[in-house]
Amino acid sequence: MKKIFFTLLILISSSSILFSQSPEEKGLLIAKSYKKANTGFKDFQASVEMIINSRGSQKKQMYFQLKVLETNGGDKSLFKFNRPKSVKGTAFLSFTQRIGEDEQWIFLPSLKRVKRISSPNKSASFMGSGLSYEDLNSFELEKFSYKFLRNEVFSNENFKVVRQVPQYENSGYKYIDVWYNTSKNIIGKMVFYDRKESLLKTLTYSNRRLFQNKFWKARMVSVENHQTGETTVLNFTNFRFNTGLTNKNFNKNSLRRSR
Repeated sequence: MKKIFFTLLILISSSSILFSQSPEEKGLLIAKSYKKANTGFKDFQASVEMIINSRGSQKKQMYFQLKVLETNGGDKSLFKFNRPKSVKGTAFLSFTQRIGEDEQWIFLPSLKRVKRISSPNKSASFMGSGLSYEDLNSFELEKFSYKFLRNEVFSNENFKVVRQVPQYENSGYKYIDVWYNTSKNIIGKMVFYDRKESLLKTLTYSNRRLFQNKFWKARMVSVENHQTGETTVLNFTNFRFNTGLTNKNFNKNSLRRSR
């Protein structure tokens, strides 16, 4: 009887600890679990088609190669545009920092020089799409504060909605609500609110595929701007992991070599 009572006491104590979590603590734990599960891929490459639909404008299609390198301090990303002719040779480089200001550069063939993206300009549109430069950084826990909001079913799956507030300067967002599926450690969608707390855009992930028996990658990312009516769709193909990328592949010289 004593053994049974002791076991019950442990279970009750554990439940009390779980339910005594504040929304902030619970939100942080959910984000930590997602980050841990999506760490360890080393590097990957993919081909991307970006389709931009604006109100009253002709549909635009662009194609680029994406390279991503995982580092302890934050991921490095390189975008190299190869089609159409009007954007061929354009290249974008991003260094995400766990702590401190992220670094970004863009090479524009027409100017024949590498231009640094300043912090106040990172909320600007990337190549006329629904994505901002700020959106192109990797997710780092230290960049946000967290608050669990609710459980919700989305796309016939169970998600936990967490509000994330940027803790870095010059963000274009007041906060971002993120739908986390904790059983698969994936994100279903993200809803962004501007600095005036008005609904700005929704980013949705779909058509996932499991790589290396661990990493779920969305092969389609859709962005809807609720204020302009513009939509952007990114289709990812030819995912390749552990391709041998190093820091040498991610520097300002690599932008010029992208021509």
